[in-house]
Amino acid sequence: MDNKDRLYAILSDVFQSGTLKKAVLSRPQDPSLLRAEGRTVLLKEVPHLQIETFTASGKALHRNFPLSEAPSALLSEFSRYRQLNLLTTGGDVEARISSKG
Repeated sequence: MDNKDRLYAILSDVFQSGTLKKAVLSRPQDPSLLRAEGRTVLLKEVPHLQIETFTASGKALHRNFPLSEAPSALLSEFSRYRQLNLLTTGGDVEARISSKG
């Protein structure tokens, strides 16, 4: 199992158990981005993952994903950053992409 698969398994567990407090993506690869934050929200009484992306121009962009798509969506968003911090009720997880990959 490689690191990407391990991270996907952790994300799946976090969303299935409902323990996510906040996800913070930092150290962007694109200079037009600052950071992104993810949290669970209720939309029409259905839980979703909301990813809020902060740009260097001062804008905040929001995207919502059903929890069934949340691990894939967050992993995809992580590809634009070099660091992911997951804050959960059970503990915290940090994932980093080094200059070597």
